[in-house]
Amino acid sequence: NAVMYIVLSMTMFPQIAVLGGLFLLLRQTGLFNTHLGLILTYLLFTLPFTVWVLVGYFRGLPRELEEAAYVDGATPLQTLLKVMLPLTGPGLVTTGLLAFIAAWNEYLFALTFTVGDSVKTVPPAIASFGGATPFEIPWGSIMAASVVVTVPLVVLVLVFQFFVPVLARPQDLPEDLCFGASSPGQPRGLHRVLGVAELVVALRHVGDVARVLRLGLGGLGEPLERLGPALELI
Repeated sequence: NAVMYIVLSMTMFPQIAVLGGLFLLLRQTGLFNTHLGLILTYLLFTLPFTVWVLVGYFRGLPRELEEAAYVDGATPLQTLLKVMLPLTGPGLVTTGLLAFIAAWNEYLFALTFTVGDSVKTVPPAIASFGGATPFEIPWGSIMAASVVVTVPLVVLVLVFQFFVPVLARPQDLPEDLCFGASSPGQPRGLHRVLGVAELVVALRHVGDVARVLRLGLGGLGEPLERLGPALELI
């Protein structure tokens, strides 16, 4: 817990407080105005967030899965790679997506640590739009560029919203984790448990899909929107 609070304390400092030190560090290491320099500075605010979220996600996994892997002779590394990571696919993708959105919209570091158009990111590029005169603000161009750069984020969110539950399929787990099966002909107990959990997650997304359909179908989508909570309750 002490280590986690130390990691979380890194996010307490505003970006402007560490801007000068990072600028001098990048200049001395030759990483100023480079993609690698931006990547390293973005880790300053994305890494504590991802570590804190993923630690909570790993702690929420059933302890019995790890114990069953140890009983079957798996090493800690094999348990992590073959048992835990397949189950943390949704958490990894969701956390990575949130970190990507935060880095995509970051403005201060990109403005300070880049010079020229070869390394400049989208927010500083949009902010540099100019009008016909110094007193004119090209709102039309700014709004058009904002919509265009938002499209990739919307596409990523929609894609992962529908496909994240598939990443935690029970068939991805090792076949020797078989506690709970009463006979060889029945499905394995662990797979049954994970199958029910996957079904609940899938039914939960039925309501989200129905809300999207309702936007395009009008009143026809309203019965579908009510179907998701009803199936999840069942």
